[in-house]
Amino acid sequence: MYQDEVGAISSHNLTLGLDGSHQFADMNKGITPVFFLEPIQNPQKTAEAGRPICDDMERVRLFVAGDPYNQVVHPVDAKMKDRFPEAYRRWKEKNEDMHIEGTPIRQWSLLTPANIAEFEAIKIYSVEGLSQIPDSSLQRVMGLREWREKARAWLATAKDGAAAVKYAEENVRLNDEIADLKRQMGELSSQMASMNKRDHQHGAKK
Repeated sequence: MYQDEVGAISSHNLTLGLDGSHQFADMNKGITPVFFLEPIQNPQKTAEAGRPICDDMERVRLFVAGDPYNQVVHPVDAKMKDRFPEAYRRWKEKNEDMHIEGTPIRQWSLLTPANIAEFEAIKIYSVEGLSQIPDSSLQRVMGLREWREKARAWLATAKDGAAAVKYAEENVRLNDEIADLKRQMGELSSQMASMNKRDHQHGAKK
């Protein structure tokens, strides 16, 4: 992937949401944004003061999983804020330079500390990022193709497991609702029986 491929925001990379917002899911695959402040000299203030005067400008460096040499820096404008809203928010509110989407590579139990160091050296910070490495970057680390396939398999299994848990939770909820309906029907039936009994007794007395 070339630098202008990462930075360019083209129509085929975007999907228009129902609310009119742009979704960057496909474009952000394998991308880890790092926000920072960079001092940029202000020409007007420098001329007025007679010495270098700088303003802190917001910048974002985009790391591409599997490609340590591709580190594009962008000014933080409205497009960047829309593209990485959660990462930008956490940076502004919590001073977290790097926000990792998905499962951090350091928390993947299949890896040794050496594996983690090796992957982070080539800018792979999440299991999702590892699973999305393009074929062109696989030669950078020995066995990277196998690790990519392991990551894909692990994510698929995790997704299936999450679906199973959700199904089980929904099943429990439905069973609880059915049990509650049965209880209500039983109470209603008892109330109707009591009313019928009273009416019968009242009629017999007449």
